[in-house]
Amino acid sequence: MILDTNHAKTKAFAAIAASAGFNESVVAPFAVWQSQNFGVSRYRVFAALMSGQFGAPPVGVDQASLLVDYGRAVDDIYATAPLTSGIEEFIEAFSQTRMFVVSGSEQSQLRRALRDRKFADWFTEIYGSPSSKSELLDHVLNHLADVGLDQPKILYFGDALADLEAARTHGFSFVGLRKYSASPQLLEDACVKFGFPCFESFVDYLSRNNVAPLGDAQMTSHD
Repeated sequence: MILDTNHAKTKAFAAIAASAGFNESVVAPFAVWQSQNFGVSRYRVFAALMSGQFGAPPVGVDQASLLVDYGRAVDDIYATAPLTSGIEEFIEAFSQTRMFVVSGSEQSQLRRALRDRKFADWFTEIYGSPSSKSELLDHVLNHLADVGLDQPKILYFGDALADLEAARTHGFSFVGLRKYSASPQLLEDACVKFGFPCFESFVDYLSRNNVAPLGDAQMTSHD
């Protein structure tokens, strides 16, 4: 939710599958499943595609080549994607709070992209796949424990069901942001079900809330 990339990435997953020779009868349900499971790492996404659950993969196609092609597509997306609306105001509002990125994006690629575009310094640390989001939250807790925060108050901002589930698993407060989600209605419904607030965007959140820091750490997803 730093760069506005989610919809471009969803299209890239489908395009990579199609260019690899998967039939449209496979690509269509795969694309729906991927958008509904946005926030899951690319490794798990392409493993699902290659498993045959949407239809048999073409002869000669392997997961490694799909990952390489998708990585190249994401490099192009990161290079030109605009910032999400309100992210700069959000960062300024919480500038005195430790902020972490917890992402389904490949960690080294995301770190490089944010560094190249001069956004990496906004964050205490940037964590990504292939580790799961739940595992990445353990990294955040370990980092905070190392600086003496053994029972930190954490607020997790996310745009995917994977974010909400990771927050629930760790007992963190969660805020859903619809505008950046690949499946906004699913996100909103899950927030209602589990009693979490859901806003349209960072702009909406800031305009409707006291923007004083709410805890020891804030986290934002970037998928």
